[in-house]
Amino acid sequence: MIGPMSTPTELVRLRPEHVEAVSAMFEDIAADRTARRFHPHAFDRDNAIRVCSGAGSDLYFGLWVRGKPCGYGMLRGWDEGFDVPSLGIWVSPELRGTGAAKALMSFLHLAARLSGSTRIRLKVHPDNPRAITLYRSFGYRFSERLESDGQMLGMLDLQPGQ
Repeated sequence: MIGPMSTPTELVRLRPEHVEAVSAMFEDIAADRTARRFHPHAFDRDNAIRVCSGAGSDLYFGLWVRGKPCGYGMLRGWDEGFDVPSLGIWVSPELRGTGAAKALMSFLHLAARLSGSTRIRLKVHPDNPRAITLYRSFGYRFSERLESDGQMLGMLDLQPGQ
């Protein structure tokens, strides 16, 4: 049992020592029916190794609760030469509705700002109203035209005072 003085929750940048835990989390993501449209990459061991390598400029984070990864957040696209990173998040079903997704989003926005980004982007399927509501609560603006993959493109200005 975790006592009141322990740290049951932490957000960490993924590193090589996290590969086994991230591989297990990727299995959870792949099995999560509600995450079927979250597909930034394959959720396999090779990608667990890649995102935990710490190589490149893209940023990958894990939200640990009681020693288990229960959330995944990323800012990617810099390694491919893009100026505006793409944000992606997943939180485990047991954390949904707790504010974990909001906390992860806020942290990723800060990480993007501190990395020099002035804007951030994300994509969401139009049949995911819960995610759209979350993203709009942060100020994301969505294009009226769907992307070629049927998703909505959302942009957020990270400039101070915006």
